[in-house]
Amino acid sequence: DGYREVLGTNGKAGILVEPKNSVAIAAALEKLASDKKLRKKLGANGRQLVIREFSWDVVASRILDAYEQALVAKRQQAKIAISQL
Repeated sequence: DGYREVLGTNGKAGILVEPKNSVAIAAALEKLASDKKLRKKLGANGRQLVIREFSWDVVASRILDAYEQALVAKRQQAKIAISQL
């Protein structure tokens, strides 16, 4: 399911195939090899997805948010522990 999130829904940024299904993989590769318009569309959509969801600014912001949330939770735990003394 993780790749589905990365590729987007409805095949907007890539073609999902069943893992270890060589027939499905071959069919997807044949489709891409024979359809230049599809390759360009998936490539452009994939690039926009990466810029929107996985740029350094976005990832760094998510990491910073996670650390800040962890610090807030830790501070709340410390306050509770102190108040119970």
